[in-house]
Amino acid sequence: MGVSLESFCLLSVGIALASCAHRHGEARRADGVVAPDYCEMSATVLRAAIKGHDQEPLGLDARCVQEYAGLGRQVYVDARFTKGGALEPIPEKACMRGEFVIRFDSDRNPQSPAPGVVFLSVEEPTPAGRPFHVTVEESRWAKRPSNVLAMPPCDPAFGILSGMDTRSGWTAKLVPPPRGPDDL
Repeated sequence: MGVSLESFCLLSVGIALASCAHRHGEARRADGVVAPDYCEMSATVLRAAIKGHDQEPLGLDARCVQEYAGLGRQVYVDARFTKGGALEPIPEKACMRGEFVIRFDSDRNPQSPAPGVVFLSVEEPTPAGRPFHVTVEESRWAKRPSNVLAMPPCDPAFGILSGMDTRSGWTAKLVPPPRGPDDL
């Protein structure tokens, strides 16, 4: 049931080409409003959150990420955005930014070739920005029954994504992990 290396390489090249094309043009909806660049939002969070603990003590340890969610120079990511209590529909199914292979819909993408994935969850906008958390999950986490919990191999990271989808870009600020249900 695995994905062949050739199929995965073809998918990676396709994602890279689509990513390059998307990166150099702003997506505009029919009503003229600039659509959010979910790939860039995801990459901003990942670049801020995945570092060595000596560089960012609140972050997701880069060595742990590479061990569980990396293969070669690539890190595999499953990203989910929510709005109004539901998953936000993302027009693209996957993209690449730097070393990150980011999937927005695991049902329409092959399973990650790494043993795990970085799971990025970005919540709906608040006046302060969009809260997020990043952790490492097994690569088939989306297929796991809802009543089965797993302990992540790497400590998660939490933060706020803010800014506008403009040339000035997004910013991601890490915050200490929640200490209880009231902090979530």
